[in-house]
Amino acid sequence: SAEKIPQTGSKLVGGADNAFNRERAAVKAHAAATSGLWRRLSIYIVIPSVILASINAWNLWNEHWEHWDHMPPLE
Repeated sequence: SAEKIPQTGSKLVGGADNAFNRERAAVKAHAAATSGLWRRLSIYIVIPSVILASINAWNLWNEHWEHWDHMPPLE
């Protein structure tokens, strides 16, 4: 084959050694390598961001109702 596809740790032999199976193995290896990155991003970036956004929303909510306390009744 003129096109080289990166090999993974498993060796394909016989009829299983074709471009389709080599590509599937490369995709599987790539997924295994990048899943750790996304897990770390989710834990160390997303969770703290959601917590900070929740605190900000809570503070804005409370400030909004403090303004209503100083206004005359609507009735």
